[in-house]
Amino acid sequence: MPWVLKRGTNTPSIGHYEHPWTEDTVTVGSIVTPSAGPGTNVVFELDATNMFNTGATSGGSSIQTSYPVVGDVLELYDRTQVRVSNKNTAVTPHQLTVTPFDSTVDLAALVVVGQEYGIAYNLHAEGSGLPAGGLLVLSSIRTPLVLSSTALGLLGMN
Repeated sequence: MPWVLKRGTNTPSIGHYEHPWTEDTVTVGSIVTPSAGPGTNVVFELDATNMFNTGATSGGSSIQTSYPVVGDVLELYDRTQVRVSNKNTAVTPHQLTVTPFDSTVDLAALVVVGQEYGIAYNLHAEGSGLPAGGLLVLSSIRTPLVLSSTALGLLGMN
């Protein structure tokens, strides 16, 4: 009585694309100039935790800096995106002016003191000397998919 074992396997791969995790964030310390209505700018001061020493001094004082630059795009909690249109480095903590992309969006209730927002990407032109970017970076993840079937049967039974 012979045994028959049959096994089929096919291993294509599946994949998907995803945005990178937001690791760089900005915390609102205080509102300097609130929104005056839909489409208008908001000026806010960074939280002191967003400032760091450069290691250089000027007049005996350490020079402070912060990560965000003009052209960065912040993503708010409701997925609204705003562009950093100005950065005032004459004061410490630095002040950022943000402008909504959508002229119908009012930032009054969206930019809130104490909230932390992610720097999603930037709008820096190639060759500008600013950090690279401008296009969203997507990561491709490919995973092998294994489809397998097994059959067992008896032959020659009388």
